[in-house]
Amino acid sequence: MPRQPRVFLSRTTTGLAALAEKVAAVLRGRGFEIIHQPYFGLEWRRIRHLLMEKIREADAVLCLVGPQERLLELLAKIEARIDEYLSELDR
Repeated sequence: MPRQPRVFLSRTTTGLAALAEKVAAVLRGRGFEIIHQPYFGLEWRRIRHLLMEKIREADAVLCLVGPQERLLELLAKIEARIDEYLSELDR
């Protein structure tokens, strides 16, 4: 049995945590294993090493970049686009 493809899901701000969870749920539903980076909690000198380790474990990398203001509004728009895209894939 082949292993699931792995996606490293990273984000630039705490405010994108809800979006990251939604994206992770969609990817899991599509059969991907998520390598999640929910919180760094490290001194800046060690972040590079953590990221390199996570990237090496992954088949693909997805980084969410953006401001945390108006997150819910953006989340609704992105979620609608993801649904639209996935419905096109199912055709």
